[in-house]
Amino acid sequence: MPLDPRWRTRLTAACIAVALVGVVSPSASASPLYQCGKPIVDTDGSIQNVICGNGQLNENAKVAALLRKEAPATMAVSAGATWRTLRKAMCKDLEQADSPMMIAVYLYKDGQRYNASVSEPPWPSIQRVETRISDGTLCG
Repeated sequence: MPLDPRWRTRLTAACIAVALVGVVSPSASASPLYQCGKPIVDTDGSIQNVICGNGQLNENAKVAALLRKEAPATMAVSAGATWRTLRKAMCKDLEQADSPMMIAVYLYKDGQRYNASVSEPPWPSIQRVETRISDGTLCG
């Protein structure tokens, strides 16, 4: 029994849509990239959009490039690194980078860690790290 022309058109459109989704969208195992613009550096040296409005890491390549330029040792640390390894890298970068930038770098690395679903070994909260950077006890 032949299909009604209206249903044939709808079925064809649905098949094309499914085929295009397979070609255009990332595989089911890949996590989506969130990009909420280029880095916005404030007058105090901090970056506004390391984390997007939806709470996801801003994976715009320009954000990562700026952070790598300002804190290369910290940005080289893997998401699964221990807090001690990350702190050592941050202390090295704090010799040249300012505090607001290092807080932004920590936010970025913590976002990478979250995206990689790494929870162990634990890292301190951003509030704790910000306090230790500000009062000078992070590296002392």
